[in-house]
Amino acid sequence: MSATRVGFIGLGHISIHAHLPGLAPLVEAGDVELSAFCDISEAALSAQAATFGAKATYTDHHEMFDREELDAVYINLPPTLHTDQVTIAADKGIAVFVEKPVSLDMAQAVAFSQQVDKAGIVSQVGFMSRYYPSSEKVCQLLAERTPRHVMINLFYSGKPVRWWTSRYEECGGSFVENTVHMVDLLRYFLGDIADVSAFYQWRQRGEGPEMMNMPHVYDVNYRFASGVVGNATTSRVLTNADGAGRREVVLVCDDAMIEWSTGKVMENSKTVFEEETQGRSAFALQARAFIAAVKAGDKSLMRSPYGPSLNSLAAVLGANASAERDGERLSLADVQSGRVAWNPLFCAGHGTPTLDSPWGSRPAQAAGAGASMITEEAVWGHLRQLQDPMFGEPLSVVDVGMIETVRVTGTAVHVSIRMFNRGRVHIDAAASPIRSHLLQLEGVTAAAVEAVWDAAWTPDRLSPKARQVLGFTSGDPPEGAMHVRAAERADPQATALDSRHLGATRVQVGRQSQPLSELSRDRFRPYWGGWRSYKRVTLKETGGRRRCHEPVHLDVSFTPGQLRDPVREIRLVAAESGQEIPCQVYRPHVAADEVSCSVVFFADVEAHEDKTYLLLHNNPSPACWQPFYPTGLVTRGEGCALQIDNGTYRARLSPVMGQLRNLVFCRWGQTRLGWEDPSPLSLVDADNDPHSKLDIAWHGEDDCIHWNPDFRNQLRYRMTNWPQAPNFTVDQGALCTIVRRWGYPVCPTHPARDQSAVCLDVTYTFYDGLPYFTMTSALRVEQEADILVVRNDEWLFRQSFSHSLHMHEGGAIIRTPAAGNISFASNPAMVGFVDQAKGDAFVSLRLAFDARGFPGAYDPRWLTLGTTDYGNQLWSRDVFHESREQAVQPGAFVSESNAYVCLNVEDGGVEQVATWYDLLRAPLQGVA
Repeated sequence: MSATRVGFIGLGHISIHAHLPGLAPLVEAGDVELSAFCDISEAALSAQAATFGAKATYTDHHEMFDREELDAVYINLPPTLHTDQVTIAADKGIAVFVEKPVSLDMAQAVAFSQQVDKAGIVSQVGFMSRYYPSSEKVCQLLAERTPRHVMINLFYSGKPVRWWTSRYEECGGSFVENTVHMVDLLRYFLGDIADVSAFYQWRQRGEGPEMMNMPHVYDVNYRFASGVVGNATTSRVLTNADGAGRREVVLVCDDAMIEWSTGKVMENSKTVFEEETQGRSAFALQARAFIAAVKAGDKSLMRSPYGPSLNSLAAVLGANASAERDGERLSLADVQSGRVAWNPLFCAGHGTPTLDSPWGSRPAQAAGAGASMITEEAVWGHLRQLQDPMFGEPLSVVDVGMIETVRVTGTAVHVSIRMFNRGRVHIDAAASPIRSHLLQLEGVTAAAVEAVWDAAWTPDRLSPKARQVLGFTSGDPPEGAMHVRAAERADPQATALDSRHLGATRVQVGRQSQPLSELSRDRFRPYWGGWRSYKRVTLKETGGRRRCHEPVHLDVSFTPGQLRDPVREIRLVAAESGQEIPCQVYRPHVAADEVSCSVVFFADVEAHEDKTYLLLHNNPSPACWQPFYPTGLVTRGEGCALQIDNGTYRARLSPVMGQLRNLVFCRWGQTRLGWEDPSPLSLVDADNDPHSKLDIAWHGEDDCIHWNPDFRNQLRYRMTNWPQAPNFTVDQGALCTIVRRWGYPVCPTHPARDQSAVCLDVTYTFYDGLPYFTMTSALRVEQEADILVVRNDEWLFRQSFSHSLHMHEGGAIIRTPAAGNISFASNPAMVGFVDQAKGDAFVSLRLAFDARGFPGAYDPRWLTLGTTDYGNQLWSRDVFHESREQAVQPGAFVSESNAYVCLNVEDGGVEQVATWYDLLRAPLQGVA
């Protein structure tokens, strides 16, 4: 039989140290002819052709395929350099041997697999571990045992020897580049893998001796289709500990523990196999099997053909994707289908170096790829043909300044983009079309699009063409201007069609104080000798209702010298009993000419009772410590990205904008309102939702349940859309957590017009021991602005409830199936929803609202309560709603105060709604 004609594409480390030596015995025996070598390095071609006896050499694999009659080809390239080599071989009926990983792009690997299957050629992926004699021994042992649990330990020592194996975007990390061998070996032993979950660890910049921009520790969990579970651990931290590494697989069965290594197998700590000679190299055995299959034309002789090996690739790329999502369990079916993808630039967020590795230099172009070099100029020109989805025709992504950098590496292109704002950062809608457009450029085989935030996008990045198209005038500042187009000017003194007002919700306590020495020494004995002054506050109950655990807020002023540290010094006591009342001091302000703070406490007052409290202060003693009061209120997090748990509910605020993202009932039916927290934002392309343009245009930040306030003209400006994280303050303590945010939101569909005319201001207050939290909000017009709609209270839930609820002041609570939408002739006091099965309900009590400068504000016809076209529950209350824009004048405002109550109908909750409404509408009044 004639020799099998073999070609090689790529003469790197794996070819010259493993595959060519593995074929050497077959070449000597006349079974194999090394017909052609292809590599971009002529020096490598010359040296290896002389060493191994290749008959012809090429620097372009296209030329090699055109000129040579080959039976088989070895494709030994870094994964990012796979272009059309498999495609050409399949078209020509040439058997392919492809080194792992076959690609870092699952879609590309699937496409190649389909081409291989269609051509019916012999294929083999370079998983040589299946050919170790020790692996055959394990298969024999497992034939009589039931495995339950498996474990991989792969601890590297020393440094990477090649440039591409030290870079995450080139090799996928050590788990993809090398541990994939052992993952595939587990598949050889146990069958396909179904699910993956992973956590990775990165060294920070400056740690360790390496310049690797990839994870250093990989911990991955698998569930096999058979039900077996396993763990794989890989690390690259032993860079200065040569010889200290480990490479092993442990399989735990009902009656045996089997330990595998390349040359040895142990069962229950006893050696049951040990290879006597190194002559039976796994690479040589693999080469012999591949050539035998090619000669026989029998695909079944391969232990790792291309198609089935995709499960191994999905298992390691899926681990990367899970690590990006903080260990989320992923289905390999989703990974292999492309519904879930990994991000080759994810490591950039972990402080790891992005400079070239010192272990080698990057090749000038892809090995074996003879296509013309792609230039950065060509990429920029190509991007100028892509219409920007936000500004629209005829502006390109280059015209609007979205493109930050372009980097070309061989046939791979990396583009970084600046997003217009941080609200609803829907990167996919921008990145995915850019990536698709890049892949249409001739010669581009891989493209990645990364969103960057520093520096932020600014309107001065607009090209002259863009400024002209967008209507900038010569007098506009660089950031643009608010162009008033409304023909009708709103009456600046117009009052609301409907309004509700509360009594004073805060007690003002002036500077006047009395000496503590005038109080009864017996009653106030614990405070004598320390505190020197007090202020008197009296609460009056005038509504005829008993008040229990009602929050009272004091705003207190002091004369200079009366107080040094409000948080440490202030105590609150009941005047009648002298008993200390827990209180929380917040927003202290200490200056040379003024000292002030706010104080909140819970009051218990009988109907028609007057109750007096004393606010003690002026204690200069260093032994006066800040008090600590027991509480059920737990607040965790940083900035405005908080989780607030008070025993009745757990609220989570968005880390981007501080808006309420989800709410969980801690009692009763454990109802969850809102969406699961999203995985970290993808920095590269993902599936592009064709409807996301509408989402970007209207919805601001994604996945919140609370959306307002907002205002709209031809654009929309929402509380969930600031150009960056908003101004905010957080006050937290034992009694309450108060989160206030304010600023000038933008519209993501028109960020060049950075409006500064309308300011939004929202405050959430969460209390210990109460089933409700409050929201106060304000919208203020500071410069004339076109406004069509203002909304101030909108909540959206994903099918959490079966029925809607509403109540008018003094009326009964009405329950209606949530599928219907309700119309109102007058403004209800309460709207909400209930889950009929669980009994859990969430309602909004509209305590106060008012407006000026918005004609017809708070018309009840503009209230929506029911189910949206998408099947979600929604209430949305428009403050102002006109058929065309009106030029609203400076000084116009909208204000609102609401309480949101978590309750259960089986626990008497619905009956208490009216009581809560009456109590909150008529707060305790204070006299200082």
